Amino acid sequence: MRNNSLPGGNLSQIIRRLSVRAASFFPHPRMNDTGSHLNFHPFDQFHPFQLNKCARKKVNSLSNSSKRLDRPKSNTTDAMKKDATASFASMSDPCFRDFPFLLKAGALLLFLFLTFGESSLAQSDNKVSVEVNADFVSRYIWRGTDIGNGPAIQPGATVTWKNFTLGTWASYPLNGKGEAETDFYLSKTIGFAKIDLWDYWSFGESGDSRFWDYREATTSHLLEAQLLLSGNDKLPFHLLMSYLCYGADPSRSLYLELQYDHKTEYADFSAFAGLQAKGNYYADKAGFVNIGCTARKSIVLSDKFSLPLSVSLIHNPSLQKMWLVATISF
Repeated sequence: MRNNSLPGGNLSQIIRRLSVRAASFFPHPRMNDTGSHLNFHPFDQFHPFQLNKCARKKVNSLSNSSKRLDRPKSNTTDAMKKDATASFASMSDPCFRDFPFLLKAGALLLFLFLTFGESSLAQSDNKVSVEVNADFVSRYIWRGTDIGNGPAIQPGATVTWKNFTLGTWASYPLNGKGEAETDFYLSKTIGFAKIDLWDYWSFGESGDSRFWDYREATTSHLLEAQLLLSGNDKLPFHLLMSYLCYGADPSRSLYLELQYDHKTEYADFSAFAGLQAKGNYYADKAGFVNIGCTARKSIVLSDKFSLPLSVSLIHNPSLQKMWLVATISF
């Protein structure tokens, strides 16, 4: 059986002292205003190997301290000063300073390996695809909110490589009034899940909005983290979860939407229900803000060309508003 007794104290005492010392270097996981540990980093703690390495250094320090304390009482004050100096030196030891950098660098490498390695192991298509599109809408309604107050043209473009997509999308009112919008996003598809990071930028006729202004007090940007879970033909449901995490929404709204798809020989239908679970971006309080249905059908104009058309009936119960919107895609 291995002997755990070490000079200057047993192992459990040394680790207990190190834990107290480590608490001053690695603060408690940061909490958001709701009390949840959204910013907790699982790697902000000691690694066992590094802990043993530091324990060995601390053991030597404690051993030397015990030897110094055996001096005559007349030198006790000098010995205490030297012990304090040695303790401070151990706190600035590279063994302690390098923990956050090494662990976080290792976490980043692990993330990159899992992210890009997973795509490589799947042996998906390595080709880069580029797509452009444009929609004409009779009115721009987004999650039960009237954005443009009139007809709008909505161009978009995407670049896709493996399971990653970098895209841009915009909406510009045709009558020159109302809010215009230019957005950018990055998404990754993992099986039935799709993770998106969006940057919405809105600007109006006043011209006060500046694209590179990301100061939270003055920015007109809105950053969103989005997760979409999609079913299949046997289970044609989709669940969208959206969190407005920075920018023009100080309330940090949380939006959930459930959609059901149904295909027929005449047209494709979708029914949806969107709920504002937290915040006040879509309405003054929590509640349903986006309930409706959509019918889609391609109008055949020739053997080689068809025009996709969709019509949506949208109701916002919180605002008591109702819209009928037509969309033509190109």
